[in-house]
Amino acid sequence: MAQRDVLSPSDLSKERYIALEEHTIVRTTVDRALAAAGATLNLSHEVSSSEVAHRFVRNGMGFTFADPSALPPEISDEIALIPWSLGASIELAYFLPQVSRPHENRDTFLKLLKDVCKDRYGQAHS
Repeated sequence: MAQRDVLSPSDLSKERYIALEEHTIVRTTVDRALAAAGATLNLSHEVSSSEVAHRFVRNGMGFTFADPSALPPEISDEIALIPWSLGASIELAYFLPQVSRPHENRDTFLKLLKDVCKDRYGQAHS
């Protein structure tokens, strides 16, 4: 499956699904997309973090849906990231408090955050 350009729920229906816990945004998003498509996947494992899920995948225990930005760099060349046909996405935002003296590293951090989003997702919004 790692050689595929895109995967559908039917492609994954017989594979071992390593799901994030129900309260996570990734799991909620995946569950909603599956329900809207009338599809289901059987859980093999339920884990508390994307990093644990990625390590399970690396060890051949199944597949997961997780934020690609959470992929630990030391295992990134051992895992294939394949788009999902249902195309669920999560929008992220940040809030800046109105303070008279912002933290000295705030602007540097925001620039890095925008650069990472642009590199990984091809876009960054202000």
